[in-house]
Amino acid sequence: MKICVGAGPRGLRGFSLIELMVSLVIGLVLLLGAFQFYSALSSSYSQMRVLGDRQHALRFIVDVLSEDVRAVGRKGVVSNEPDVEGSRLVYKLIYSPSRKSSFYCGAGEDLDALDYVFDPDDGTVGVRPTCDGVVSNGGAISVIVEGIDNFQIVSSPYADVAALIRLSFLELPSEPEGAGSFRYVVANRDAVLGKVEVSTD
Repeated sequence: MKICVGAGPRGLRGFSLIELMVSLVIGLVLLLGAFQFYSALSSSYSQMRVLGDRQHALRFIVDVLSEDVRAVGRKGVVSNEPDVEGSRLVYKLIYSPSRKSSFYCGAGEDLDALDYVFDPDDGTVGVRPTCDGVVSNGGAISVIVEGIDNFQIVSSPYADVAALIRLSFLELPSEPEGAGSFRYVVANRDAVLGKVEVSTD
């Protein structure tokens, strides 16, 4: 019996070194393309998530702050000159008469004042309620929105009946300048109705 080593049927040869190198290069190019696609997709998803969070935060603060300003009352005050507490800016809403049934206070308590506190160091906006003449939670601030670059309550052209709110989010790397800035006007319902004269002609 004869054993042949290294000989095989005709046409059954292995790959040459050049063929292996070419196939490795093609595989690496395909792998790099897949990695680039995944990286772009991941970055896009991350940015969309941040934009979604920003939209949710904007919607929340617009709804909450609008309701708070509208409920101030005809004799109430919306300060547009902030008090300064360290690096924090405090905008006061003073209710006159006191606001009934507010979720900021406990059962049976009335809301006398509400401080909106902007902390530029943390990029947060929070609230600090005063219920029945006592600052709630020992003066602790409840953060309602994060990721804020600037927050202001300023005089509007209708300062006696409305407040102008300016709000800026921290900019995203690929975002044009100013794309994260918003402003809106909130009217004090009772003050507006007090300005309207009803004629009975």
